[in-house]
Amino acid sequence: MKIVKHVFKSFLFLGLFLGSQEINLDKIDPRLLENLTSEQISSINERSQERSEFNYQANNQKPRFEESLIDSLEYETQKYGYSFLKKTPTTITPTGDLPFPLDYKASLGDTLSIILSGSKDLSYDFRVKLDGSVLIPDLGSVNVVGLSIETISDKIQKLVDKTYVGVQADVSLTDLSAKKITIVGAVKVPGTYLVNPYTSISNALAYAGGVEDFGSLRDIVLIKPNGATSKFDLYDLLIFGDRSKDLVIGAGDTILVKSTSSFVEVKGEVIRPHIYEYKPTDTFRNIIYDFALGLTRGGNDETIYAEKIENNTLISFNPNLEKKILADEIETLKVLKNSYSKNL
Repeated sequence: MKIVKHVFKSFLFLGLFLGSQEINLDKIDPRLLENLTSEQISSINERSQERSEFNYQANNQKPRFEESLIDSLEYETQKYGYSFLKKTPTTITPTGDLPFPLDYKASLGDTLSIILSGSKDLSYDFRVKLDGSVLIPDLGSVNVVGLSIETISDKIQKLVDKTYVGVQADVSLTDLSAKKITIVGAVKVPGTYLVNPYTSISNALAYAGGVEDFGSLRDIVLIKPNGATSKFDLYDLLIFGDRSKDLVIGAGDTILVKSTSSFVEVKGEVIRPHIYEYKPTDTFRNIIYDFALGLTRGGNDETIYAEKIENNTLISFNPNLEKKILADEIETLKVLKNSYSKNL
């Protein structure tokens, strides 16, 4: 009976040991150790040492994700404007409670509502046919595709005046169809897309996944089916709030995004440090005060330096702010604090 009790105590002790994190044999009652074999005591010593080393590493090891998190945050603060295209919605369903743009042109699949009032009280809803026309009873076929609502109203009113006396025609668009367009050039996923009828040039780029790092935000071309072209500079919208050239696209349009290597990094004491794309018409003042939003309170306009690489040598110089920037003339613009010396 005594031997059984001793064995039971030994196993009970081992069970307690295995469930614990750390153990010191010096603090154990010697009478308990007498019931253990030398192999059991040696095993306990080894396990205790392993647990101590593990606990030390766990308490002193820094999380590995910290370094990669910093790297990703630094990467996100690079070229200006590209993140704007990633946040643009890409639904093809038009919002019903919004008025259509004044420059909107009717296209295939749109629904036209015509109300005749006066000596005739009639109302019609016509869907624009594949040939781009609508057929109005007693008036005939009217080609409307590619025309603004104002132009369509004038055309229909002239037909009404020839057919009826004292009749007024009111024309409106009641249902807009999705537009099929093509996006090519320096975009993530070039191809043909169905887009929302309210989509403008800047909105459309989101359908193609945005612009590549080498793509230009300032040299975007809208090509109409008849070959007519118009250029759009996204900086006009992002920096100056001017979207007069951010045209609403129509069915069959093509958007071409060109490539560029004209980038300059602006850093130091400026309000919005970033990498900006520049044109030959831009000056150093444009980049610092328009794009980077000017100097911080600690910035010094007498310590603005430009850096460029020439013959594998980094050259630093104090630029004339009114001078236009030539291609490959500059890589970095740096604004120093008031406490710095003018000479580098």
